[in-house]
Amino acid sequence: MFSASYHRVVFFGVQWWTAGFYLSALVALAIMVWGIWLKVSLWQSGDADPAVIRGPLDQGSGWTLSWRAVAWFFSADCLLALRVLRRGFYRWIMLMLVMWGFLILFAGSLALMVSHDFGTHFLHGVVYYDFKLILNWAGVALLVGLLGQAVRRYIMAKPQEKVYNGEDAFMLILFFAIGLTGFLLQGAGMAAEANRVPELSWPTLGAWVGRQFVAMGPAAAGSWHVAIWFVHVYLALFMIAYIPFSKMFHMYAAPLAAGAAARRRFIRTGGAAAPVPPAGAVAGSGRALKS
Repeated sequence: MFSASYHRVVFFGVQWWTAGFYLSALVALAIMVWGIWLKVSLWQSGDADPAVIRGPLDQGSGWTLSWRAVAWFFSADCLLALRVLRRGFYRWIMLMLVMWGFLILFAGSLALMVSHDFGTHFLHGVVYYDFKLILNWAGVALLVGLLGQAVRRYIMAKPQEKVYNGEDAFMLILFFAIGLTGFLLQGAGMAAEANRVPELSWPTLGAWVGRQFVAMGPAAAGSWHVAIWFVHVYLALFMIAYIPFSKMFHMYAAPLAAGAAARRRFIRTGGAAAPVPPAGAVAGSGRALKS
C-alpha cells in the first residue's frame, strides 16, 4: 500500500512561510507564559492560609507551582477526571473524548516536531501510517466529544438548567473549528498530491475528506490547502495564547487543586484533621486563587 520511505512533506505548499510560522508560535507561547505568570503572581499575593497544614501555594516560587501543576496533571484525579465521573457518566465520557482527543493530537504535534525539526525523521512507512491513523481517530473523538458537550449544554439540559455563557459557546466553537479545519487541511493536502499520495485509500476521515477535494483538481486543492493551513494554524496559535485568559486555564489550576485535595485526604486519613479552606480558595491550596 505504501513504501517504507513514504511520508508527507511538512509545510507542503507554505514553505515560504516557515519562518513566519515559527515566529508566530514563539509569540503565542510567550503570551501564554506571560498570562500564566500573571495569574500565579496574583495567587501568591493573597493572604497565607492560617492553618497549621500549609497548602501548595504557600510553598515555593511560581516555577515550583508550574512543575507541581505538570506533575499533578498525571494523577488519576486529573487524567481520568474522577470528580466529573461522580457527577454523571455522560458528562464524563464527553470530557474524556475531548480531553484525550486533544492530548493525543497535541502529542502528535510534538512527535511531528521531533521528527522534522530535530532531524530524527522517524515518521515514515508503517510508523507514519499508524501515526496518522491514531491522530485521525483522536480528531474524530475530539469532534464527537465537543458535539456531545454542546448537546448536553444546549439541548438536553432542562430550561432552568441552561446557562447561556458566551465564553463557553466561544470555546466550543473554537475547538470545533480547529478540529474541523484540521481534517479539511489534511484532505486538501492529499488531493493536491493525489498522484503520489496513497493516503486517499486509507480508512480515515481525513482520506474521505481528501476524496471530496480530488474532483477540484490538484491546483485548486493546493490553493484550498494553503488557505485552510493559515486558518487552522492561527486558530491553534490563538488558542494557545488565549489559555491563561479563559476558562481553559483550569488545565493549569485544576492539577494544583486536585493535588492539594489529595494531600489533604492523605493527611486526614493519617489522623490529622484538615482545616476548612477560607472562602474563595481552592480546597487545600493555602492561598486564595484570585481571578
